[in-house]
Amino acid sequence: MSFKLLSVFSQEIINLLNDSDEYNVIIHVGKGENVKTFQAHSLILRARCSYYKTALSKQWARKEGDSNILRQPNVTPKVFEIILNYIYSGTITLNDRDIMEVLEILAAADELLLTDLLDFIQDHLIETKSDWLHSYILKVYQATLSHDSCSNLREFILATISSDPELLFKSPDFLKIDESLILPILKRDDLDMAEDEVWDQVIKWGMAQINPNLRFTNIHDWSTEEFSALASTLSECLPLIRFFQMSGSDLYDKVWPFRAILPPELEDDIVRCHLKVGSKPTFGTNAPRGNSVLIAHQQLSKIADWIDKNDLNITTSIGTDIPYKFKLLIRGSRDGFDSQTFHQRCDNQGPTFVVMKVAASSEIIGGYNPIRWQTGSGHLETRDSFLFSFGNRNRIEDAKISRVSRYNYAITMKDESYGPCFGDKDLWMQGDFSQPDSCSSKEDDYETWITKHRKFSVSEYEVFKIIKK
Repeated sequence: MSFKLLSVFSQEIINLLNDSDEYNVIIHVGKGENVKTFQAHSLILRARCSYYKTALSKQWARKEGDSNILRQPNVTPKVFEIILNYIYSGTITLNDRDIMEVLEILAAADELLLTDLLDFIQDHLIETKSDWLHSYILKVYQATLSHDSCSNLREFILATISSDPELLFKSPDFLKIDESLILPILKRDDLDMAEDEVWDQVIKWGMAQINPNLRFTNIHDWSTEEFSALASTLSECLPLIRFFQMSGSDLYDKVWPFRAILPPELEDDIVRCHLKVGSKPTFGTNAPRGNSVLIAHQQLSKIADWIDKNDLNITTSIGTDIPYKFKLLIRGSRDGFDSQTFHQRCDNQGPTFVVMKVAASSEIIGGYNPIRWQTGSGHLETRDSFLFSFGNRNRIEDAKISRVSRYNYAITMKDESYGPCFGDKDLWMQGDFSQPDSCSSKEDDYETWITKHRKFSVSEYEVFKIIKK
């Protein structure tokens, strides 16, 4: 009964907007030839919208007779009619509207300080991302940068581009976008892109800004003025490139031809750190670019060595080239710790490795599956799988590997209530991996133990797809 009465009340308020002749606010909306006049009630506007509470004060409002006169030039009449109906009714429908109209409503809601509507639109776009993500992501991204209140949507877009960089860098509009869209992406530690590829794209963008006819292959013919122009254009971008995560060959082939655009102190840093083992850079950003929150560049290099069956305990230095790209498929804290989500995201992806932090001890352990994950029963045979540990301190000196010993039991297939299962008992995950005793480890089909915890949960876990460069 109460819901029915609320519906009746809401309809009567809407009728005030449509039928009442007791308006005391006149709003001229739009500009140029696209202007329309709307009438409203100050009591409702003040109660529903903090912008109008201020605008209808004595300092803002202009009086003509008994009416307050306002102008809203930055909103189109079509969008303002939608907004005004929302103010009176408290309801709005977005499903049938195209993305550009939704963005106009978003901009109007931001200008009018309609916080609830802003949050609703952001949630709507995030939940219906498949409808606009690939075609309009740059337009939505630009809109979020223009409106500080769109932080949730902006973070969603940044995280999405970081996981799938081609949405930005392969966009037909990439070379035309403003620098303000590129810088937040370059600052991300979780950008899933090799640093030499990041450099290539930044150079292409910079060249397009100074002269669309400049070509990568003709840089030996460039003038001093062209190098100076590129250095000026990329002055904000260069400190965000992780030069110290590139291999020596990538630096020589891709960066060194453009060394004229590098600040002298950065050029010296690069040479010193790649020629003098153990040197630490002092310029720019040194944090490794990658999606893992559990392991760093050296641990990734060690896993790559193990995949290539180089088991020597050699500490990897800055700039060592990793012959694989690691693509994040799932992270527990972001995507969930349940086994069903694991199979949805990781099945039939080819070679992968799993890394996890043991909740009880903060040990970093994991395993490499060179075949695939899938549901079923029985086992997958391989001679190349292994388990590993980086100890409690996640130091390269603590790295330990345990290779499979019974090849025909290397990977166990179970139903969707189980996650990754190595061997018959060696490392299993089941149900919600963050719950007590959801994971187990016991020496059986691999050479040695990687943790003394027989039953445990994880505080974080990640799965990476392994792609040969």
